[in-house]
Amino acid sequence: MAATSPDAGVRLLDGIEASRDRTTPAEYAAALPGYRRCAPSELPTGFTVGWRYRAPVVDIPVYLKYLQRRFKAAGGTISIGYARRLAAAAPVVVNCTGLGAAKFVPDPAVTPIRGQLAVVANPGLTEFFAEHTDDLREVTYLLPQGPVLLLGGSAEHGRADVAEDAAVAARIRARCALIDPRIADLPFLGHRIGIRSARPGAGGA
Repeated sequence: MAATSPDAGVRLLDGIEASRDRTTPAEYAAALPGYRRCAPSELPTGFTVGWRYRAPVVDIPVYLKYLQRRFKAAGGTISIGYARRLAAAAPVVVNCTGLGAAKFVPDPAVTPIRGQLAVVANPGLTEFFAEHTDDLREVTYLLPQGPVLLLGGSAEHGRADVAEDAAVAARIRARCALIDPRIADLPFLGHRIGIRSARPGAGGA
């Protein structure tokens, strides 16, 4: 898609994934395109091992608009409505209601995971950096998207509000500034906050 659909918001990007506590790269790493192990001099302070590779990166708002255009071009139509029960929606339903499934199905086992990231002006980064960790509550990543840089991130189980949390944003900035000190002085241009659904046995819960 990166090569054939430039309006899809999909790019191939080189970068580094690194860990603070591992001594060897993650098991999947060697199968990734462009893989090589990082030299110690390539790693930020505090990281013990890292590996480079190329990965597809998706600008989700752009990609969703692209999918909508394809759907309409294929003869699909989009209508906005409200259904109180799953069975009342249509003869055949693909349930993509996310957190709404808790009431729509209903399925009380569905719970929210709130994620927040920050947007700043890109100071010149052309590669991504991502922290490899099993603890996703506060994970560090820097993702360049042209003129802006996305800073992450958080995963807060049980929280469903979409208001900007200044304390979360401050922690994101502080962690990312340890990777690239220029970020410490960059003003926030905005914040992206989303709610993922989780369920025991699926969705990370």
